[in-house]
Parts: sequence; structure tokens; C-alpha cells
Amino acid sequence: MVVSNSSMGRESTEDETMLSNEEKTTSYNGLDKKVESTREGGAFDTKAKKLIIISISVYSFITSSAFSMVAPFFPGEASKKDTNSAVVGLIFAVYPLVIILLSPIIALLIPKLGTKFMLSLGLILEGGSQIIFGFVHLMPTKETFIAYSFIIRIFSGVGAATTSTASMTLLSQNFKGHIASAMGVMQLFAGFGLMAGPPIGGFLYAAGGFQLPFLLIGILAILSLIPLYFVLPPDEIKRYTVESGGRSFLSLLKIPAVLVIAFAVAFSGVAISFLDPTLEPHLEKPFHLTSSEVGLMFFISPAAYAAAAPPVGMLANKWSERSLIVLGAVVCGFGYVFLGPAPFLPAKVFPSTLWLNGISLAVSGIGDAMFCVPALADMNTSALKYGLPDTIATQSALSSIYNSVFYIGGILGPVLAGLMVEQIDFAWSSAVFGFMLCLSGLFIGIFTLFERRSTRVFQQRFRISKDSTLENEEISLIKT
Repeated sequence: MVVSNSSMGRESTEDETMLSNEEKTTSYNGLDKKVESTREGGAFDTKAKKLIIISISVYSFITSSAFSMVAPFFPGEASKKDTNSAVVGLIFAVYPLVIILLSPIIALLIPKLGTKFMLSLGLILEGGSQIIFGFVHLMPTKETFIAYSFIIRIFSGVGAATTSTASMTLLSQNFKGHIASAMGVMQLFAGFGLMAGPPIGGFLYAAGGFQLPFLLIGILAILSLIPLYFVLPPDEIKRYTVESGGRSFLSLLKIPAVLVIAFAVAFSGVAISFLDPTLEPHLEKPFHLTSSEVGLMFFISPAAYAAAAPPVGMLANKWSERSLIVLGAVVCGFGYVFLGPAPFLPAKVFPSTLWLNGISLAVSGIGDAMFCVPALADMNTSALKYGLPDTIATQSALSSIYNSVFYIGGILGPVLAGLMVEQIDFAWSSAVFGFMLCLSGLFIGIFTLFERRSTRVFQQRFRISKDSTLENEEISLIKT
């Protein structure tokens, strides 16, 4: 049999490519050798890391409180200006919408301007917007009140998109191999801020009127810059073109594992917000709860999420992040199935009691923490494994994807819940959504098994060429 030189060359090239891929690939547990080596030591084993996570936690608590504190009193203040609830809902909704739209743009700017600079800019925008919003009630007419409310909330959303994308990029930079642990601590304080915001806002509003909550939280947000400035390391800025940044972002969207986990993050956002319009009517009438008692029931799920976030993050560093995500989807799904409880469950065994509802809310919160906290670390690991460089450009792009899809889920959750409850009752709606969560976990698990069984195929088919990333677009390195 005669074999041409060109055929032999192709075979040789293919063998070399396969060998090269085998050298770069380890078992499909979501880690390559470089990432695995960074897990040696503890997540917070140095003084610098401890100071960074403390500073991030403080500002996460402040900004999360700022986001949630307006709920108890702003609708009432808006009604004094003859602003209906639909417009108030849009004023609230514009904030996450801005985060969805701007996070990818922020990701392109972070490599050019630096994480520290962008985080500082975001806090100034967010704090300044809160201070200015404290004067919106002084607008003389309904039209100016609505217009200025929208404009200021948009600027606040720009600040939030900047700080959230920059902070997650900061975690990826400084806690390599321990991203999930750092994310868990940050989520703990963000969760506490979301829970503490409404009572803090209500108390300050009662004590000092409309201006006091916004002035205080805005000043605190800006003051949180001081420890961040001294604690964070200097920015190492790799200057890239916007075109190359776009190519890196698109490269991430070509990686199947990144897309699948982004789908999981979106679903977790839906799970967090699904109960916003539906839990109160489900609890108030049958159990004759007061508004404050309903508020305490709303407190259960985010409290369970916040409490579970740090141990979930630490567990993710010792176990597979992907396995936790799959398990979290199922656990969260079971929480929703028993929340109704589902009509097909035997009523004598699972009666609709306040205790069952409380336990189900706690289970769903714990499951959502398992679903959400390890996701950024999993996406980061997948990006490196498929050939993207471990640079600030990759980390910021991943952070923006995480932010955008999470807030998309947060917007879709109440809409989906409202439509489902309108067609079927709450018990069936929560059961159906619980099954959807379980099916999403099953889908992610099947994908992971297929990915592991086809390691070489996935690596060769989806490995990103270095020419398509930002790594070769570096112009200069500047320390600021």
C-alpha cells in the first residue's frame, strides 16, 4: 500500500495535535493542572487576602442594602405624586435591566482601565446616585418626579454593573483556585445586605424622612472606597483593543460548558425571584398572617441562602463545582415541590402547614446557594481548560456573563410566576417550577457526563485558538 507524503504529514500533524491536547488536559473534573496547583493552601491564608475579602464583604453589604431598602417606602412616596404601581415597577426594573445591558461593556473596559479603578468608579456612581435620589421627592410635578427617578436609577444601575463585574473579576484575580470560597463569603454579606435593607430603610425613613436612608447609604458606599483603596493591589493593566476584547467575549460564548453553566446561573436568578409576586397571597389568606409575619416568611429563603453560601464555597474547592451545581438544582427543585405542597403529594403525609412552607423555603434557599455560588468558579475553570488565557480580560468577560444572565433570570422570575399562577394555582405552579429545576439539574448532569466521556472530542472541537483571544493583543503593561 502506498501512502503519500502529504497523507503522512496530515497523520503526523493530527498525532502531534492529539498529543498536545492530551498534555494540556487532565481528567474532566473541571480542572487543569495549572488551576489545580493554585488550590494548594487556604483561600484566605495570607493577610492580604483576608483584608481584600473583608473590604469586598463590607461594600457588598452596603450596596445590597442600598438596592433593597427602597421597597418599604418608595411606592408610598411615589403614590403622593400620583404615580401608579406599574410605573413604580418600571422604575424598579430599569436597575437590573441596565446591569444586563452594560455588564459586557464594563468587561471590555476593565482590562484597559483596571479592576481597582473600575470598582472605585462604580462605588462613586452608585453612592452618588443614592445621595441624589434622596432629593427626588422634591420634584414639583409628577412628570419630573418620574423622569428624575428613571434617570437616577439608570445611573445607579451603571454603578452596580461596574462594581459587581469588577468585584467578581477581583475575586478571580486574587483567589485563584479558591474562587468559590471567596464568592461564598461575598454572597453571605450580600445576602445579609438584601435582608437588612428593608428594615433599615423603613427605620431610617420613619426617623428622618425620605432623604435620610439615601444620604446615609450613599455616603457609606463612597466611604467604603477608603479601605478598598489601601487594601487592593495596584492595577496591572494590559491594554487591548476593543475589537480583541469582543473576540475574547465571543470565544467564551463558543464554549459549551460556559453556556451550560450560564443557563444554570439564569435559572438560579429565576428561582430567587419566582416567589416575589406569589408567596404573599399563598400565605396570607390560608394562614391569616399579618404583613410583618409574611415579611418574616420572605426572610427565610434569603437567610438560608446567605448562611449556606460560605460552606458551599468551601465545599466546592474540595469537591467538583459541577456536581454541587447539579445537586443544588435538584435540592432547590424539591424545595419548590413541597412548598405548595404539590397536589399529587398525599395530603395526610404532607399537609399544607406553615411549618412545611418554612422548611421548603429554607431548602430552596440552600439549594439555590449550591446552584449559584460555584458557578463562576466552574465557568472560569472551563474557560482555561478550553484554551483561553488566565488574564483579566477572560475573568472580566466571565464576570459580565454571570452578571447579565443572573439578572435576566431575576427579571424573568416574577413574570413566569405571575403567568403560571394566573393559569393554574400556586401549588401546581411551584410544583411545575420545581420539576423544571430538577430537569435543569438532570440536563447539566447529562451534559457533564457526555463532556467527560468525550474529552478529546470536546477539546479538539471547542479549544480556543490563542490567536482569537486577548493574549496576543497586549500592547503594554502599566502599574498604576
